[in-house]
Amino acid sequence: MDNRNTEQLAVPLEKEQESGRYGSVLNVLKISAICFLLDDDLTVLEASNSFYEKTGYSKKEFQTCFQTMRGYYREYPEDWEAIRDRLVYSAENGGADTALNVRMPRKSGGFSWINISLTLTEKNGDGYWICHAVYTDNSTGSMTRQEECRCWKKRAQYFKWVLDEYMDNVYVADMETYELLFVNKTSCDTLGLTLDEVLGHKCYEIIQGRTSPCPFCTNKYLSEDEFYEWEFHNPFLKRTYMIKDRIVDWEGRKARLEMSHDNYSLEFKLAKKELDREAILRSVPGGLVRVDARDMGQFFGLAGISLIL
Repeated sequence: MDNRNTEQLAVPLEKEQESGRYGSVLNVLKISAICFLLDDDLTVLEASNSFYEKTGYSKKEFQTCFQTMRGYYREYPEDWEAIRDRLVYSAENGGADTALNVRMPRKSGGFSWINISLTLTEKNGDGYWICHAVYTDNSTGSMTRQEECRCWKKRAQYFKWVLDEYMDNVYVADMETYELLFVNKTSCDTLGLTLDEVLGHKCYEIIQGRTSPCPFCTNKYLSEDEFYEWEFHNPFLKRTYMIKDRIVDWEGRKARLEMSHDNYSLEFKLAKKELDREAILRSVPGGLVRVDARDMGQFFGLAGISLIL
């Protein structure tokens, strides 16, 4: 037994019985896995024998020493934070499975690099997600993680460069704190402020001149899969904008990417024309057929209606 501070494990009887069945299945399959709650400290429920063997602890030792994943990763808080942040993000976005490379602390000291696959299954009676984490060996994990980090930083650098050179307004803001994380050159010119004067401030303060979050904020409508498009007149800037918003992962933070062009730009006029065209098409009852006058045999149908001329 090492000299780490111990934590008292307190699992209700019904949870102990449920987690015992969980461990029995994994033991038969010889899968290295641990089950815990997605609460503040990731409370441990149960783990398989293979998991305990990989850590170097016996089941009793591990349960005596570690009540939570935070406690288990005490010496590697960045790994614990990476696991929890990934799970929180997954829970906020439909509970999709996720995976990452982290260290696995060992009783003898040190660690080994492993792949961890995380799955959110259901919520318990207290409303916490139950998470299953499967650990698999990764002898090249350290190198893989470093390479992934380098690739991620390079992609992020290119992405920022593209956004900064974008001819219209672009900003990125944290969806929880409203903090501006990125503002491109065009936006700074539009606002009449320097980059240092806007970064770190609230988006609603800088862009809308407000002291509180905008009542018309579109965050609740956004997704990672597609842009949410809308038109808005900004009384603070005295301009009307065509806007595109979506959710992005910005350096590990759930953020809002907003791209816009004002009513003085050609892009605005084209986008406005397209919106008006779509509104007209939607208003035509029963559908519409458009015929190319240069080729009477070519036609485009909406709502399943066809005309033969």
